[in-house]
Amino acid sequence: KQWYQRRVRAALITCITDNVFEPYILPVCNAQNCDKNTNVPNGKITGPIPYISPGRELLIQCDQGYKEVDITITCLTLDQFSPADGIDSVCVAQNCEVPVITNGINSTVSEV
Repeated sequence: KQWYQRRVRAALITCITDNVFEPYILPVCNAQNCDKNTNVPNGKITGPIPYISPGRELLIQCDQGYKEVDITITCLTLDQFSPADGIDSVCVAQNCEVPVITNGINSTVSEV
């Protein structure tokens, strides 16, 4: 199936009789998931499990001072994402407006 890979490269399996195969252990295909530890500049992938299944959308939490742009990132297979460059630009610096201080002045303004 798409998004799966066999754990063994090649296996010769022989049917002996009545659905009994030799060797007894059949090869297993493992899903090619996306790892939650994938680097997200200025953020991280979140969720309840340590991997994201192919076809699933990613939940991103941006670091303090950054906000998530309006983009949907999807796991394709084995740490491949769509859009391909989306994971690098999902968290952008947050711009702060100078606050209005009633009966006062702002003596310094600094950018994050």
